Amino acid sequence: MRILHTLKFKLALACFSLTVLLSLVLYIILYRDSRSTFFKEQTDNISHELSTVSDELDSDISSIKMILYFVSNESSVRKLLASSHPIGAGSIQLNKTLQDKLKLSSLYPYVNKLLLSSQEVPVVTIGAVNGMPDDYERLKALPYLDVLVDSPTLGAVGIVDEPLCYYQAPVRTIPLACTIPSFRKQPAGLLYLSLSPDIILDKTKDFSSLDDAFLYLKMNEHYYRIFDETFVLCQEPPLLPEADFIPGVTLKTTATFQDVSYDAVISTLSTEEWSLIQLIDPQKLPLGILLPSYPLILSITVFTFLLLLLLMHLEINRPVKGIARQLDAGAEDPACPYPSPDYSCEEFREISRGIERMRERLNSSFRNILKAEQGKRELEFKVLQYQINPHFISNSLNTIKWMADIQGSYGIGEMTAALSNLFCNVIRNDTVFVSFRQELTMLRDYITIQRYRYKDIFTYEEHIEDPTLYDASIMKFTLQPVVENAIFHGIASGSVFGIIRLSVIREHDDVVVQIFDNGKGMSASQIDKLFMENVDRRQSLNKIGIRNIDERLKMEYGDSYRISIESLEGEYTLVTIRYPDRRRDNPCTNLPSSMMNR
Repeated sequence: MRILHTLKFKLALACFSLTVLLSLVLYIILYRDSRSTFFKEQTDNISHELSTVSDELDSDISSIKMILYFVSNESSVRKLLASSHPIGAGSIQLNKTLQDKLKLSSLYPYVNKLLLSSQEVPVVTIGAVNGMPDDYERLKALPYLDVLVDSPTLGAVGIVDEPLCYYQAPVRTIPLACTIPSFRKQPAGLLYLSLSPDIILDKTKDFSSLDDAFLYLKMNEHYYRIFDETFVLCQEPPLLPEADFIPGVTLKTTATFQDVSYDAVISTLSTEEWSLIQLIDPQKLPLGILLPSYPLILSITVFTFLLLLLLMHLEINRPVKGIARQLDAGAEDPACPYPSPDYSCEEFREISRGIERMRERLNSSFRNILKAEQGKRELEFKVLQYQINPHFISNSLNTIKWMADIQGSYGIGEMTAALSNLFCNVIRNDTVFVSFRQELTMLRDYITIQRYRYKDIFTYEEHIEDPTLYDASIMKFTLQPVVENAIFHGIASGSVFGIIRLSVIREHDDVVVQIFDNGKGMSASQIDKLFMENVDRRQSLNKIGIRNIDERLKMEYGDSYRISIESLEGEYTLVTIRYPDRRRDNPCTNLPSSMMNR
């Protein structure tokens, strides 16, 4: 049958053989009797680690309670809070005392906020989250403040966003609060303490567990999964017997999660109603248990590899080499046919026939390319016949200027010189950046021409804040299109004497260029039109418009650098160009010869 000789069938047969071998290996692995021993060792290790973490958390919580007890029962604290002016030397000393106690208990890095407040103002503020004068008011407005004050346990509301965080990203915290008793009926003040959940994460981040195990924290009635060094609130917590949550005890039990039964290890703290829970799927085994079977697996793998290597050599390597020889022969002489080898696989025979068809099409394409190249050379010759030498135009303009100067027509000479300089700048495309001095020189030439065209209707002013700005680098043809827009659309069609004012200043590491005109101004829609592609530039010196300059700035320096336009119809237009201050190693580099001789 033909299908028996196809490469697809032979590869499928090789894959089937490999699958059978791998299935045999998996069968051996699944029925090894070391499963129970492995899981017993793992659960014992997890029990020991959970117990150690629980003991450390118990120690930390005891330190927290000692600090709360100190603040609540110290008479000096009560007197300070009850005084009419609690903020002063007493509050500074108390702040230092509390910081020392926190540092001695190793809790200091985990304190997001410690706020000790009288009935009116915060007295002591400690922690990584910045304090503000209205902390006490914001604290009193918390919807769960009464729950924190009345609860006898820590973490009564679980892990929440820090409510007294203002200018930072949201900070997760474990809040607790208590009132400070006074010698009267009314409390002397309020103590608010928020702890970073890192107090738990730092103790569990190096926790060794199975890949398919789940670690949870039960904080009173809230369940959190510890995943990727974060706490994720569980909407559907695992089901565990309540009787297994025994304070100060670590035990093994079973749990149900999403209708799946798991082995579980529970370690409950002795000081609070907090528990660490580890779920283990007994149906899954890690790869480490396969170590005793590695010699057998390695032997089967090597045998399979050698068998597949032999098959690939016989059925693929040889035909591929034959096709390569056929391609080489076609590359050396496409016009010479190459006899197709008789391959055993139908796919390789089809490839060989395709190569032959490709060779025939290449022959036809080569003939067409030769004809096209011949026509192209004829066309280039015709173009050269009609091409005008730019140096001839430049020299002719210089001759006109010379003749105008001899005859005393200085206006014609000045305008011709400016036109010659502009022409040289336009036709030179060998550089993108020029010095600010070069750009200003070109702009002045352009303004000289426009002054003769629009006689006595506008004046041009320059203000350069710092002479070193002349050596700053700027993209070529950045200023001229903006001034051109000010003349044509702002001043030429207006009724008042025009003023164009160019100012250059340095702000930090940026150069800021502002071009002002007192023309007729623009509406918001007209400003938007300037940034569109379909603006008519046929009457302009070049095809570079406002939109083109804006895109070049963003492409070169980033989106934060661009053109901004401020305008009031009938009043003025102000164009601002901002770009980084970059120095040119040699300001005269790529300077056109006509400008260097001025």
